[in-house]
Amino acid sequence: EGLKATVSTSDLWISGVSDSNGTVSYKVSENNSGSSRTGKITVTYAGVSKEFTITQSLKIQNLSENGTANCYIVSNAGSYCFASFKGNSSTSVGTVSSVAVLWESFGTSTTPAVGDLIKSVSYKNGNIYFDTATTFKEGNAVIAAKNSSGKILWSWHIWFTDLPQEQVYYNNAGTMMDRNLGATSATPGDV
Repeated sequence: EGLKATVSTSDLWISGVSDSNGTVSYKVSENNSGSSRTGKITVTYAGVSKEFTITQSLKIQNLSENGTANCYIVSNAGSYCFASFKGNSSTSVGTVSSVAVLWESFGTSTTPAVGDLIKSVSYKNGNIYFDTATTFKEGNAVIAAKNSSGKILWSWHIWFTDLPQEQVYYNNAGTMMDRNLGATSATPGDV
């Protein structure tokens, strides 16, 4: 009795580390790093130290939280998910057994290596999950949901670009995006 544990960390994303009646408490900042991260907390009691490892996953951004689509824009490296519905509807694509990246393209003569845009893709509880490459790259990819026979049930275009801006056309022609679908730049002559 009378001995108190000391608790410490050198990881800046872990804060408020404390011990109260044998319970270690801590807070972590939101993970927007582009990948999972690992930190350590050291607890010392009666001259004996024990190190505990904390792994923080990425925050998963739900691309379909404001409505489903057939094309989703991604502007930063990270982890994403979307509901497996047909385009702009609430109609299920059916029984999904697997998901796959069908193709990736930079829109240039350079051919991406597998994983240059999407490094992993999976399916769980009606949602398709994917992680981008750690370093964000502009381009386009298609993710497909397949049934147990390998037949494609539906596919979604993932558009890796900065967020397109609205452009108002003259003569009341309407408001459009500042670039064509799939273009990674609004600058004329770029792809």
